[in-house]
Amino acid sequence: MARTKRSMFYSPPRHRKLAEIIRIDSVSAAKKAAAKLLQMFREAKRRSRKVTIKRAVVLAANRAMAAARKRGLSHKEKVELRKVAMVYYEAAAKMKIEPRRR
Repeated sequence: MARTKRSMFYSPPRHRKLAEIIRIDSVSAAKKAAAKLLQMFREAKRRSRKVTIKRAVVLAANRAMAAARKRGLSHKEKVELRKVAMVYYEAAAKMKIEPRRR
């Protein structure tokens, strides 16, 4: 019997509230979502919450890039997905996490 590999792309969302905010269908929706997530990141009091938000943003960017590599999409759709990924990558770059205390 073949072993099934667990993938981060096809499982139900771990954080439903963050998944409701994140959008990769259009660039404008991604910009709004990134702004909201950046605001949530700045308001977060605990480091663990900041890490969770940043991971979700990076995962959204990775999903957009993975979707842009699909063969059945038109050139226009691929360009749009790359732009969406860049929106999320730029938001992730603005999210600075302080190092763990020992």
